[in-house]
Amino acid sequence: MQTDSDEERSAPRRRMLKRVRISFNNESSTVEAVLRNISETGCYIELPDGFLIPDAITIHNELDGYKVDCEVVRRQGNRIGVKFVSDKVQIEAARKEVVNVIDYTTPQERQQPAPQPAAPQPGPSQLAHGTPKLPSRRKAPVFGKLGTPR
Repeated sequence: MQTDSDEERSAPRRRMLKRVRISFNNESSTVEAVLRNISETGCYIELPDGFLIPDAITIHNELDGYKVDCEVVRRQGNRIGVKFVSDKVQIEAARKEVVNVIDYTTPQERQQPAPQPAAPQPGPSQLAHGTPKLPSRRKAPVFGKLGTPR
């Protein structure tokens, strides 16, 4: 098991936050976790506090529709680094990840240039030369032992 934080990466990693399920003991035990980053050769996973898992695990990424056998190569608090020891096996995706851009403008609004924001107008708290006036300082009442003003 490698614990050096300055290790050389064999593949670049991509950051992400995805929920995954980790199984072990011939897939009879499972725990939910968060996939923090991933590469072609492994990934970094955040586990719930207090979970100890063995060195041989299977990661189920139901959002992307695959599972892969892994070996734990790094442990740091509640996070583990794993390397993939098998090819990804396709499973049925729990749902599709879809991002749609919604355009709320009308065709007429899309043809017109965007309006320019108006310049701020000086308010009553500004002097003639544009310097903001400081608010007046009032002293807060001081109360004695029984809550009466002194």
